[in-house]
Amino acid sequence: MELQERLQYFAQEVNQDIQVDIDEELKNYQASLDKDFANYQAQLDQRYQKQALDERVQLEKDNNKVIAQDQIRLQRDLYLRNNELKAEIFDQLKAALADYKQSPAYFDQLVAMVKSVQNFAENEDFIIYLDKSDSGLLDQLEAASGHPIRPSDREFFGGLRGVLTDRQILLDYSFASFIQLQEENFTIEEVAQAYDH
Repeated sequence: MELQERLQYFAQEVNQDIQVDIDEELKNYQASLDKDFANYQAQLDQRYQKQALDERVQLEKDNNKVIAQDQIRLQRDLYLRNNELKAEIFDQLKAALADYKQSPAYFDQLVAMVKSVQNFAENEDFIIYLDKSDSGLLDQLEAASGHPIRPSDREFFGGLRGVLTDRQILLDYSFASFIQLQEENFTIEEVAQAYDH
């Protein structure tokens, strides 16, 4: 082989070795780039997943807050409406009782109330107080019951009150106490039943 051929052969071998080294370096560099890209993509995916999760959690919090505020508002509205209805019902009850006080049945009920006090007292002394608004019935009620009746210095919307003097027991048959007791224990059941169905 001549020098020229040898040089050419040597150059070819060197170039081939260099090309193998370059290919190996490129392959390693590409693998490093692929690995870095995969890591970057994984980090990016994690960041987006965390961001999406954070946004979902925040949306749930916001929705829960809105729902809670709506529930509070609805409960307040229901409470106010319940009180309005309760006031209307008890206004109607008071009007009905005022009408009832004008009927003969009311007088009969007063006589029955006096007899209840008499039966409870047995042999004990007692005082019967009649509501001021019923003072026109006082003489008639005394005659029908056979017991003295005193007009009350307090108004109690009708009915009567008896006091057992020895034991200091109040027998309260007043309409005011009846209404107060009913108002304290009154609930509108239809509302609760509507939510059950």
